[in-house]
Amino acid sequence: MPRIFRIPRRDALVSLAAAVLAIAVYWPVRRAGFAWDDFKFLLESGWMTDRSQWPALLAHGFPEWAGYYRPLGVALYIVETNLSQFQPGPMHLLSLGIHVANIILVGALARILLRQCSAHPAYAPLETTGWPLLAMLVYAVHPALVEPVVWISAQYDMLTTGFTLLGLLVNLRARHAATRAVGVALCFLLAAASKEAALSFPFLLVVFDWFRTRAMPDGAPGLPASRVLRTVARRQWPVYATTLAAGIVYLGLRAWGLGFLVNPATKATWAFWPQLQETCYTYLAYWKLIAWPMNGLAPMYDVDAAPFAGVSMRLIAVDAAAVALALLGLWQWWRRTSIGALVAGVSAALLPVLHLVPQQFAGSLYHCRYAMTAIAVACALLPLLLHDGRVRERSRRLVRSLALIACIWLAFALANTRACIPLWSDDVKLWQWALFENPGSAKAQESLLGAYIRTNDYGRAKELADLMMRGEARASFGSMLNIAALRIALRDVDGASLALAEAKKDMNPSQIRYSYLRSYMLLSGQLGELKDDLGEAEEAYRAAITFEPQLPEGYMRLALLALRRGDHADARRLYDQALQRYEPAERARIRQQFDAAFTGSDARRADESLTDPAR
Repeated sequence: MPRIFRIPRRDALVSLAAAVLAIAVYWPVRRAGFAWDDFKFLLESGWMTDRSQWPALLAHGFPEWAGYYRPLGVALYIVETNLSQFQPGPMHLLSLGIHVANIILVGALARILLRQCSAHPAYAPLETTGWPLLAMLVYAVHPALVEPVVWISAQYDMLTTGFTLLGLLVNLRARHAATRAVGVALCFLLAAASKEAALSFPFLLVVFDWFRTRAMPDGAPGLPASRVLRTVARRQWPVYATTLAAGIVYLGLRAWGLGFLVNPATKATWAFWPQLQETCYTYLAYWKLIAWPMNGLAPMYDVDAAPFAGVSMRLIAVDAAAVALALLGLWQWWRRTSIGALVAGVSAALLPVLHLVPQQFAGSLYHCRYAMTAIAVACALLPLLLHDGRVRERSRRLVRSLALIACIWLAFALANTRACIPLWSDDVKLWQWALFENPGSAKAQESLLGAYIRTNDYGRAKELADLMMRGEARASFGSMLNIAALRIALRDVDGASLALAEAKKDMNPSQIRYSYLRSYMLLSGQLGELKDDLGEAEEAYRAAITFEPQLPEGYMRLALLALRRGDHADARRLYDQALQRYEPAERARIRQQFDAAFTGSDARRADESLTDPAR
């Protein structure tokens, strides 16, 4: 094994203990289901089952995406969905495995920071073993990480965090310049190929490189900053050069795959004051999420952005606190203190998600999963902060007090994590929770309605849909599609027609999400069948498969229409195309339905058994 990856037996046992705890805490995920975007990207279309489309999927991403280029994450999904036969259990266990690997990386980074960057040597077992164990335990059970660990579609974030931690570790441990430069650049490229949040990687490199000079002979306190900077440049220029080259390679691949670097359809306007207030509010919200994530957790945070354009004492206080925290952190980092390195490292990790550039993240101002890398950096630097504070040398009472605080924090975190795991494991519970935390949220109501329909809970779906149609609950374009799907399932022609008409009023193809347009076409076809207008239905279904050629339900519905027309040859051809696009678990059911319709010409009944809740 290369020296860079060797660890002493005691450190290995400590890492094993943290890993076992994480596995025990998250073990219920083996029975968790799919949630949120899992259905849309992994199950509803045939992109994951049609091998001929995999190169295009890797090169260009999902059709729904606008500006995302994540070939490594997509490759992982292709492999795991097909190996697991589209069963969620094995995919959740893979997520747990990535989390365990990241825990081990956090511990390794914490130990190397203690050895290379401490202001005075660390020899006591409490410091060399106890503090890194604490860092791993905090990361293992941090409640904000339930979202990325339990939600399959958040594996992008976990990969990016893992490769970022690995890159920082290689940068600190590799002695030879060539090994260090190639290793760091490769980790950066892999992190960027997982998710765009790897933008923080070069900034984290600079934060750690400057901080570590305090333990170098040429970087001792009191020396001119220019001399220390020259020391960093001499040692690290190969790393910076290869990292720059890796970034250029990624941008070239991105431009080739997407046809652009920045999505031209994104027309965001930048205004200084609203953007400053939004950034400051988000910055403090993430700090609260990192330090005390015991309350206010939710799948989304539906924050009204309108007040950011105005002036209020509360927001001015938020702005002042955020700016002060960032500036004091930078000042202390420049002085190469451990608290400064922690604040600067967390801030650098958060840079991609602070709304410095106008953008919206999945209908929410911020998300727990976006803090993952920042939490990892904070945990890795925590032991050094405790060591530099000479906690062990001050008094036994202080050590006991800090141990008590750590135990209380871990107990609360463990309880919150265990409470949140079931919520992320079930799509209905997830959106009930989101609506409870964000009353009146149109996105939460829309998603909850879709979850009710998906689980055939038409009673509660009808109650929520009726509230929306009466104007007592906020209704969106997606909500109207869900209502149409519900009314079609209930054979309510008038209700479905009204819902689709309401949706059409707000439909702008250039602004509506890809999956919404696809669902609108399918639902229009289903409504045509419900009205016995087979010509209208066929036109809508053909438009749907033209729009998305990998849509299995479009082919299947056309096959059933062909059976109703008596064209068995065309029906068989369309059925074969549909079958190869369905996930393996669905193929037996689809095959049985088609065979029953083919032999008994009961295509109408088979058609009624197909469902398409809009999402």
